Amino acid sequence: GFGTRQSYTITMVKGGISTPITGATPFYVVPANVGPRTMNYVALYNHFGKILEKLEQNDAAVQIYKQGIIKCLESNDLHTKSELQSALMNLEIE
Repeated sequence: GFGTRQSYTITMVKGGISTPITGATPFYVVPANVGPRTMNYVALYNHFGKILEKLEQNDAAVQIYKQGIIKCLESNDLHTKSELQSALMNLEIE
């Protein structure tokens, strides 16, 4: 699995030419299948929202938190719903 103490490099390969991708902002590792269509584990909405916040994609994070709250209501997961509402409220205050 992915760990926080591991480092990764990204290389774009296009037309047979390899180009290392570098930048001032950090890269975050996210499993390829994480997203609203595949998220049956409602706590992933919280994790996904936090990643979007770190990437400064706050509008997308708000939408993910709201979608997660709806899923929590459907599955009666009140604990995760509370966490998502808190994350949403903190984001909207900023």
